[in-house]
Amino acid sequence: MSADGDDYHRGLLDIHADLIGRGHEQPEKALAGAMRVPEEAVHARLRVARQRLNPGA
Repeated sequence: MSADGDDYHRGLLDIHADLIGRGHEQPEKALAGAMRVPEEAVHARLRVARQRLNPGA
């Protein structure tokens, strides 16, 4: 992982986008299961990833 975490956040967003692209109806729930964290944690991590990689968006 890069020192600033951008690779982690970019990867998380890429996986989320891939799940959506494959027609997964509940991508956040799938990520939560794979990461073994509550779904709310996935929502928070996706929000942080978007903010870090797209500041001002």
